[in-house]
Amino acid sequence: PLIMATPDRPYTKWKGLTTWGTLVPEGYRLSTTTPKHPYICPIRTCRKVFEKMNRLGGHFVRQHRGTLLHDNKDGTLSERGRYAGLRDSAPGGRTKPAIVISRGPVDPTEPPMLPPTYRDGDSQQASRQLPQSTWDLVQPFLTNHKGINVPEGGYVKLLLELPRLRDFDWNTEWIDTHPFIDTKPRDISTLIMQLTGDIAPNPCTKCASGRGLFKSCIMLSADAPKLPLANIFCCANCFYHFGQTYCSHKGWGEERSKAIIAGRVTADSESVVARQSSQTNGLHKPAIAITETEPDEQDFVLPPIDDSDEEYVEPSDHAEENDEEMVEIPAGLEMADADRRYDMWPDENVELAPLPGILLPAGYRLNRSDRIRPWVCPVIQCRKAFQRVKDMGFHFKRAHYGECLEDNGDGSFDLVRSYYDKKRGIGPGGKILVDAPAVVVSHK
Repeated sequence: PLIMATPDRPYTKWKGLTTWGTLVPEGYRLSTTTPKHPYICPIRTCRKVFEKMNRLGGHFVRQHRGTLLHDNKDGTLSERGRYAGLRDSAPGGRTKPAIVISRGPVDPTEPPMLPPTYRDGDSQQASRQLPQSTWDLVQPFLTNHKGINVPEGGYVKLLLELPRLRDFDWNTEWIDTHPFIDTKPRDISTLIMQLTGDIAPNPCTKCASGRGLFKSCIMLSADAPKLPLANIFCCANCFYHFGQTYCSHKGWGEERSKAIIAGRVTADSESVVARQSSQTNGLHKPAIAITETEPDEQDFVLPPIDDSDEEYVEPSDHAEENDEEMVEIPAGLEMADADRRYDMWPDENVELAPLPGILLPAGYRLNRSDRIRPWVCPVIQCRKAFQRVKDMGFHFKRAHYGECLEDNGDGSFDLVRSYYDKKRGIGPGGKILVDAPAVVVSHK
């Protein structure tokens, strides 16, 4: 296992103090979205928050014992399987702690990270206690959305996760004749962007002429979640009242967002080697994959925003080019056996139902020995494990995009070749630009 988070700090120390058993990676940051509960579990599939480090430590050593972890080098850890069960003990009765076995960027096929959650899992409490410092700060300026209930739309909840960097920089001369009004939730996001965003290298045309709520020209934070990054390309002033189309920074802002998202999903050779080194003869051992939120494809594309009169968000040039491209998909086999298609599987009523983008070979079985993640990717070169079939579907459509597979007849596939380049067909954030699904081309 890896012991040191940095050359001069072990994972079990943070700011010179004990972590009470928590493994704290480099870049770890306290939660700013959960009042009085700043200590957040660094594991992406957990993200429980606590009042004190010793309570986080108690949680970590009990709930994550025996876990193999990957340090993402961004302040978070990803699960990579288990070397012991929760109740297994080492000689002498000692528990088997979680250990870090590899280090590198986040696997690009992982669904998005879970938001911070409270120990009791009470989503209503969590929604009521979204970052009060920022939410309280915008309250005096709200008319239509005043109160404790944070709007669902307009990216408000996502942007409230960001740390506040500055106070409001009001352009009082403009506001005297153009007072702020929160017509739609995204108008609240305008305020949050100004508090949390990055200062533009140069002001856009509108900001330079003093036509906006704020004196400064602030772009969306580079730390923002993928969904707003994939949609917001203008500054805070121009985002107000659907003005993105007219921001002179829009083109540059789109390229900026693409670069930020692409940087997050770039995998280096270190993480690839770490995954390859875990392979064994025959089938690979199941590798734990992140099972985060509902990994719907909608989370990674440019979806229609819930505001009914939202401006049309133009797709990127890359998407437009590839949408017109026709791919010759190889002829494939349809039937796993005499009674089941590859894209069908028995549902809870033991009736065949369509799978969410997955192909399952003849002889496939759920891994019943793992109650948490029974769905194991059938591709021998992969073998990642998932909690839900929809999670594996999200993974399969991207990790095995454009692949020709051979059915081994034992519940597994072998990769034969790729018939379409993933770099051309999958865009930033996992957006599928060209239809090129995996195909079963042979059966042993």
